[in-house]
Amino acid sequence: MKKLLFFLALVMSIVSFTGCEKEKLSTPSGFTIEQDGNYLVLQWNGVQKATSYEISKNGNYWETTSVTRIIDKNPEKGWNNYELVAYNANEDVYSSPSHGSCYFEPQGGGGGESIELDAPTGLTLSQTSSAVLLSWNKVNGADGYGIFRALPDDEEWSYLDETNSPSATNYSDYNVVSGYTYYYAVVAYALVPDYSDSIIISDAAMDYITFAGTSGGGGGGSSKPSTPSGITATASSSSIIVTWNSVSGADSYKVYRATSSNGNYSVLSNVYSTSYTDYSVSAGTTYYYKVSAVNNAGESSMSSYASAKISSGGGGGGGDRESSPCPPTVSVSGTSSQNITWTVSTTSGCGTPTSYEVYKYNPQTESWEKKTTTTSKSYSCPSSSIHPGINRYAVKAINSLGDATGYGNSSEVPLSKPSSFTAQKYGNDQIKFTWSSVSQATGYQIFESSSASGTYVLCEQIEGGSTKQCIKYYPASSGTTRYFKIKSVYYSGYIIVYSDLTSYKSVTF
Repeated sequence: MKKLLFFLALVMSIVSFTGCEKEKLSTPSGFTIEQDGNYLVLQWNGVQKATSYEISKNGNYWETTSVTRIIDKNPEKGWNNYELVAYNANEDVYSSPSHGSCYFEPQGGGGGESIELDAPTGLTLSQTSSAVLLSWNKVNGADGYGIFRALPDDEEWSYLDETNSPSATNYSDYNVVSGYTYYYAVVAYALVPDYSDSIIISDAAMDYITFAGTSGGGGGGSSKPSTPSGITATASSSSIIVTWNSVSGADSYKVYRATSSNGNYSVLSNVYSTSYTDYSVSAGTTYYYKVSAVNNAGESSMSSYASAKISSGGGGGGGDRESSPCPPTVSVSGTSSQNITWTVSTTSGCGTPTSYEVYKYNPQTESWEKKTTTTSKSYSCPSSSIHPGINRYAVKAINSLGDATGYGNSSEVPLSKPSSFTAQKYGNDQIKFTWSSVSQATGYQIFESSSASGTYVLCEQIEGGSTKQCIKYYPASSGTTRYFKIKSVYYSGYIIVYSDLTSYKSVTF
C-alpha cells in the first residue's frame, strides 16, 4: 500500500550549490517536552533554512515534521528521551542534535478527550475537458483538507494542495493529461487545541479516474505567466504566512526568501496554491519574500517583496497564546453587495485584537483571497467581486502577540430567488410569466405541477439574468388548472448555483 506523505511537508524545490563546502544548520534551541494529560508535547524554536525536523525517541527513529510543535500520543510510562535534528532538503545538510527528556506518568480517564478525526466520506471524481474535479463531504472538527495524487506506478503520493477551510470540500486538478489514470487521496486535518502548530490527520479517502479531456498537462500556455501581485507577509507567534493573488495560466508558484530586501533570494518551495506558511523562522529576524508564477512555458519574473518578523518568544515556544485573540464570530448580510461584520470574545484567555484580516473564498480559483486589513469590525464587499450563492468569508483577529488560533467563518450567502412572480393565461394556448430579475442570476427555471402541493418538474429553461418575462405555448383543456414556481440560476464553468423556489402561482384555462 502506498504511504501517504504528511501533507504539511511540502515538496521542496531542489537548488544546487557548487564551489563551497556545505554549512551545517544551527542546532535547534528551546527544545522542551511537557506532559499534557496522557500526551507529551514537544516544541522548539525554528531553525533558519530548515525544511523539516527529524526526531528520535529512546534511541529509535520516531517522526519527521515541518512544524515546531508535535504531540506524542503514545508515550511510555517513565522516562521518554528524545533527540531532535534540523534538516535542509535543498542542501542535504543536518544540524547537530538537541536532546530532551520527560518523565511520563499516565493520568486517569483513559487519555482525556479524543482528538481523532474521521476520514472524509463521499469522495467523488468527475472531469471537464481540462480538469479532474474532486468533491467530498465535510468532516466534523476539521480545519481543512489535504489533497494528494499518484499515478498507478508511483511508489509514493505527491502533495497537491490543501483547503484551509472546513467548508471548502472541492478541488480542481488542472495538471492532468488525457489518457492517464490518476489516483487521488483526501485527508482531513485539524489543529490540536492549545497547540496550534501541531496537526491531527485523519485516514484517507481514495479513488481513481482516467482523464479523457483535452488538456495537455496543467493548462500551461505558450507564454510565461504574469508576475504575481498583491504579495503579503504576516507574522504569527511561530511562522510567517505569505499570500499573493492568483495568476491566470499559472500551474504553480515559487516562493523565495532573503534576510534583506536586496539580498540573495533562495527558493523555499514550489506550491500549487496562493499561500505558503514558513515555519523555518527565528524570532527577531526580518524575512523578505518574493513569488514567481510557473507554467509549461517557463517562470515569470519575481514579484516585489513583502517582509515580516516574528516577535521575541516566537519560533515555536515563547508566544503567549493565551493572550492572543480568539477567532471572531462572522455574519454576512446583503446580496448584490455584501456587508461582513464580526464580534470578538472578551472571555478569559482571549486577547484584545488590534487589527483584522478579511478573506473571501473565490470558487473560480478555489482559493481564499485576502480582501483587506482593517481595525474596524466590518467590511463591505463590492458587487464586482461577489460570486452569487457561494459566498463565504473568513476573518482573523491579530494583536502584538500573534493571531487567533483559527479563523471566524461565515455561512454561505444564498442566491436570491425572483420576486414579483406572476403567471397568467395569454391568448388561447399560451401562458405569460413575469418576474423581477435577480442581478446575480445568469438565467431562470420554471417548474410546474398538477396540484399546489404536488411534485414540481422543470418545464422551461430561460437564459439571461436580465430576462423578466417568458411566454410559453401551453395548450390545455378548458377547466384545467396548473401551478407554477420559478427559481434563479447562476452558471459559470462547472459551478452551478440555484436559489430556492418561489411560492406557486396558478393558471386555470
